[in-house]
Amino acid sequence: MYIVLTTSARIVLAAVFIFSGVMKLIKQDEFIESLVQFSFLHTSLFPLVGILIPVVEIILAILLTVGFFTKMVSLSAAGLILVFTAVYVPVLIDPSANAQCACFGVSSDINIWFVVRNALLFGIAFFLYRWVMHDNETNKVL
Repeated sequence: MYIVLTTSARIVLAAVFIFSGVMKLIKQDEFIESLVQFSFLHTSLFPLVGILIPVVEIILAILLTVGFFTKMVSLSAAGLILVFTAVYVPVLIDPSANAQCACFGVSSDINIWFVVRNALLFGIAFFLYRWVMHDNETNKVL
């Protein structure tokens, strides 16, 4: 049962990250445009971040899929999810900010479902971090 739960959690999280990363690369202009709405970076860094974030997501997805470094990768995924959520939460508090999220390459409104989705993803990542015993062969089913 342990293997089924951890493998399922890895695959679900990996699927979300691979889809998100690939869509951000395909719709890179839209993703960068969504980043520009927030003045937490210097303008010259947006193109770099526009490539770096999707590449990191894809690398995390690949490592989760094959089961390498699962504890470290799931902790990194949880951290990334928290950062994404923290960046967008002020928009929920101040609706006049009118910012868009391009989380999956397509701009969409930020609402409470954004937080719920991220809380679920964080829960999956934390579950993996907490319950995967070691980064050894027992975690590499696929």
